[in-house]
Amino acid sequence: MERAGVRWTKEEDNIFIKEIEEGIQVEEIALKHKRTPHAIHMRKIQKAFEELTNNGREMNDEQILKKYGVQSFEVKKFQNEIEKKKKKKNDNEIDYQASVNFLSIENDILKLENRITQLEKIISSFSFVHNNNDDFSLEENDNDDGMFGYIRFSRKK
Repeated sequence: MERAGVRWTKEEDNIFIKEIEEGIQVEEIALKHKRTPHAIHMRKIQKAFEELTNNGREMNDEQILKKYGVQSFEVKKFQNEIEKKKKKKNDNEIDYQASVNFLSIENDILKLENRITQLEKIISSFSFVHNNNDDFSLEENDNDDGMFGYIRFSRKK
């Protein structure tokens, strides 16, 4: 069929509903719309589901099912498939968000590791000296720039 897999247009849908209401057979509708009989039957189930879930409907369940020539179990199966797709989509969105969060956390960890490495280099350029008089000295080791520093810390008694 030429239109297999192509979305139904609003106009095509309106024609389809009129054909259903006129009692035209599935095979004839399929030929007119260039779709398979299976696609036409599935469309009937979908349209019945849409009408059954419409709050402002004018017909009861039995009338809607009769109008489209479908069984309630077919509509229920269709509804279950829709719910499965929605759940899968939600699960995929949650998985995507979790992976984005994981990448963000992983990036933060890399930044922290780099900062720790920088701090370790700075700290390693100092040496601590303990004097007998309970004073502590922090002396900067001679580094590449030739600078030498001295800081004295006294412990409180």
